[in-house]
Amino acid sequence: MAAVRVSFLLCASWACIVAPMAAAQSTPAIAIVAQPMAQALAEFAKQTGLQLVYVSEVVGSHQSTRVPPGLAPADALTRLLENTGLRFEFLNERTIRIYAEPADPLRTSSRTASGAASGIDDRTGSLAVGLGEVFVTATRREELASDVPISMFVWSQEAMEASGIKGMTEIGAMTPGLGFDWRAQIGASVYTSLDLRGVTGRHGVSTGIFIDDTLLPAVWHDTYGRTFPATFDMDRVEILRGAQGMLLGQNTLGGAIRFIPNQPSLTTFSGHASAEWATTAHGDLSYEAGVAAGGPVIDDVLGVRVSGWYRSEGGFVDRIDPLTSTLVDRDANRTVSKSARIGLTWAPSDSVRITPTLTYESVIPMDTASFFMHLSDPDRGEFRNSNLVRQPFDTSFYLASLNLTATFNAMDFAAITSLFNSNSNNLNDLTSGFEDPFGPYPVATVFRVDGKQRVFSQEVRLTAADLDAAFTWLVGALYWHTETRSVAGFTDIAPAEHDTTLIDQDQLEGYAQFSRRIGRRVTVSAGWRIGRASYDYVTKPNAIFQGRADESSVTPRFDVSYRTDRGSLFYLAAAKGYRSGGVVPLLPGCEPPWEFPPDTVWDYEIGVKSDLFGGRAHLEASVFHMRWNNEQRDVVAQECLFGFQRGKAASNGFEMSAQARITERVSFRVDMSYIDARYTQAVESDGVVIVHEGDAVQGARLPWKVTASIGYEFPATRGVTVEVRAEDYFRGGNPGPTLAESPASPFYDPDTGPWPSTNLLNLHANVRWRNLDLRFFVNNALDSRPILNRTAGNGCCTADTVYEAYTFTPRTVGVSATWRF
Repeated sequence: MAAVRVSFLLCASWACIVAPMAAAQSTPAIAIVAQPMAQALAEFAKQTGLQLVYVSEVVGSHQSTRVPPGLAPADALTRLLENTGLRFEFLNERTIRIYAEPADPLRTSSRTASGAASGIDDRTGSLAVGLGEVFVTATRREELASDVPISMFVWSQEAMEASGIKGMTEIGAMTPGLGFDWRAQIGASVYTSLDLRGVTGRHGVSTGIFIDDTLLPAVWHDTYGRTFPATFDMDRVEILRGAQGMLLGQNTLGGAIRFIPNQPSLTTFSGHASAEWATTAHGDLSYEAGVAAGGPVIDDVLGVRVSGWYRSEGGFVDRIDPLTSTLVDRDANRTVSKSARIGLTWAPSDSVRITPTLTYESVIPMDTASFFMHLSDPDRGEFRNSNLVRQPFDTSFYLASLNLTATFNAMDFAAITSLFNSNSNNLNDLTSGFEDPFGPYPVATVFRVDGKQRVFSQEVRLTAADLDAAFTWLVGALYWHTETRSVAGFTDIAPAEHDTTLIDQDQLEGYAQFSRRIGRRVTVSAGWRIGRASYDYVTKPNAIFQGRADESSVTPRFDVSYRTDRGSLFYLAAAKGYRSGGVVPLLPGCEPPWEFPPDTVWDYEIGVKSDLFGGRAHLEASVFHMRWNNEQRDVVAQECLFGFQRGKAASNGFEMSAQARITERVSFRVDMSYIDARYTQAVESDGVVIVHEGDAVQGARLPWKVTASIGYEFPATRGVTVEVRAEDYFRGGNPGPTLAESPASPFYDPDTGPWPSTNLLNLHANVRWRNLDLRFFVNNALDSRPILNRTAGNGCCTADTVYEAYTFTPRTVGVSATWRF
């Protein structure tokens, strides 16, 4: 099997590196049908591999001219822009600027139903110097990110490839305002903690994960057993900060993360193949290969896109025998990830599109990445644990969706049907307290949790077709049904005696949003989502527990935005987030199952998005205040719970993003966030103060988060461009005190220690031909190895308390190649 994998990797590497170089200088075959100019330019960019920079308002409602096959790129673009008054110029060998001639500083921009107004806009500079604009669908329709009155961070496909982002781990590390980690003492990263703006959850989900418009729920509470999509062949990832209850529904208290895959094209064939090889200090090799391709089967009628990806990520934590200290499994925490997707788009008429898609993802960490402090020496790169057994975590899901869109004279219609099916199982080594090392060899105590989930959802949506109208609107409805089966128990007990919990959840919601432009610059928007949710559960086969709950919710959103003469957007928003109640599945010895109440948050935000210095820089900033009910379960009343959080809290802070093209060759970007999430009331249980007013919310560990990058791009030879870039990611330590850090708390543990400040430096060198990208990288260039999430664990065969922790992946050096065709 190893030989097959190596052969496959070598073949993929040859296809990505050797074969394209022979054709890198060839003229691409360009053929574009007449269509709206924005779509035609996107097709031109895909077919040629060139970067187009332009202000979207310049393109406006222009229609392109048909481009026949056989033209060179410059001739094809000339033909494309015929009779539009648009011109183009090459900024460098790979970048083309599109502009209007003669230039008109007053251009009317198309705004959105979310609240931006038609107004005066002369934002020519930011794109003219190559900063670029990103289209998003955060408000359920496509629009420029700079036009949306929401604080967001968008990872484009190009940015993810350049920074080496593979999935949620890198997104969590590199995105300000977003926190992502996992509990060191519970299996192989099976119990993750995900928060936006400090709003996290021990049981109910607080940050929604979406693929397109489909919510991916957790099998258990919070993000226990949750599969996060890989980013291969993703068009972009949108991180929406703040409560998104009105637009995206429940489970978005702190915000939402939307993974948007590349869609089938009806006009253009495109694809890419990639391969990567890397080696980790003190660890094993990593390698991956993937391919994605698609295009028209019948021009303008039927298109297809398929993708497949495989990655083996090397580990760096050794598992040793607890009694003899001999090596059992070197680099045990390796991980295997796979993804596959196929999508079709059928256009039976010019106004109707039907897109069925099937997605498969799986992630298998072979063992935990946590290490035992008493056995390891992080300064020397030695990481060990003495678990008696491997603790793999196997999770996978299928997502089948059907998206129907239709355009009428006054409205656009969308219907999204999806079926999500996930499976997960994990092993946890709970062996501990073996005090006599000279006695019989200990027998492992292994706890297993299996989860299965089926989710059916149906959403329909109507939106106003004319975005330039003074009054725009959006209405829709959603039905969601979830079936969850959780089985938990010890492996030395017969499976029939394991504790099983069956949970059914239903959710029906309707929503509407209306926007009114006042004058030329001001837009006021208001929306509401009204929902009814219910759940029921039953346990078996031992003592039967069952229960049911119903609840109603109303989640409004209000915002007002103002656009200046130069296109800067100022906005003020107030939004409510909601998470329905539920039940935590049964665990052995913890009866009955834990029911938890619904939770809400009010989010108040003021922000700005603006070009500066004649368009050579772009700034986005927001300040927020969140009032959180924080309805979590009381750990004292239920000692089986893994965490404590109940009690009202507030989260205050800001986010800022600035990017600039300092010169034609030098670009700079800095993003930062500050979050201060604290309890606003003391919490008592049986007369004991568990949490004091002003204590930090457990889980919101990162008040400061700063990312900065600087890049230098230059032409090396004809047709070859080189970019070198440094990226630095700083996370501030937790000021506390949290439960474990406060001496006044009954959960005080002086050996746990506060969350430390960390710094991660990545270096990249990208060499680009027309169709081929080679990236040389050094991740964690300073080989930083901080002690993260230090927690009392279950180490075998010692009478002393064993502390577990995890750290960054040590310095990793590698090369990747992407061939675009």
